[in-house]
Amino acid sequence: ATASRARGLDIRVGCHTGEVELVQNDARGVAVHAAARVMALAGAGDVFVSWTTRDLLAGSGISVETTGRHE
Repeated sequence: ATASRARGLDIRVGCHTGEVELVQNDARGVAVHAAARVMALAGAGDVFVSWTTRDLLAGSGISVETTGRHE
């Protein structure tokens, strides 16, 4: 997000970790839908991750802050 801002672009990122099915170069599956929902919660310049991804980041040195629970 920082690199995009330096270029005058405000982007939002949503990340979820899970299985993805590729069908004719199209990503499908529950994980794809979950990532889209996480991204929809993010605002310009935000990087949001799901609880699943947050748990997998434990011990990586990447810190995350909670924004609360969302449905």
